This record gives sequence, structure tokens and C-alpha cells, in this order.
Amino acid sequence: MDDIIVPKVFAAEINQGEILTRVVALSSFGKNAATAATAATAATAATAATADIIGATAFTAEGAGSSVTSLAVKFTGVVGTVQS
Repeated sequence: MDDIIVPKVFAAEINQGEILTRVVALSSFGKNAATAATAATAATAATAATADIIGATAFTAEGAGSSVTSLAVKFTGVVGTVQS
């Protein structure tokens, strides 16, 4: 399966192979649920209404530093869980 380039939470440093969380409020992927929630809190006051998608739905194909705005991921085909 080919890598897909997706938007990344700006402040998150992500290592190759890490499981990602889809941060709905930011329309991007973050390192994990804790990092995603922190980034979403900084970006919007409506974090409680955010339905981030967690689980092993995607992992990083390469590492990405904190200033990078996109990264290559591989989707696993696993259905994620919507966190409320």
C-alpha cells in the first residue's frame, strides 16, 4: 500500500511508526489522543464538542518534526473510535 500525505498538527513531533489520532477540530492528524487534545485546546475553545477519531487507523510512514505541516501515513483499514 502506498503512503498518503496528510495534514499534521503543527506543534506535534511524530516518530516513524507511531499510531495517529485524527483531530477533527484541526482537520489534521496528531501523535496520539493526549497530544491531539492539547493541540485542539490551543486551537479552539470548543474542544469538548470535538469528535477526534482514535485507534489504529493510521500510522506514520516517516518521522515529522514540530514545524512540519504534513506527513506520510499508511492507513491500516481498521475502523477508528469516535471520542466524545
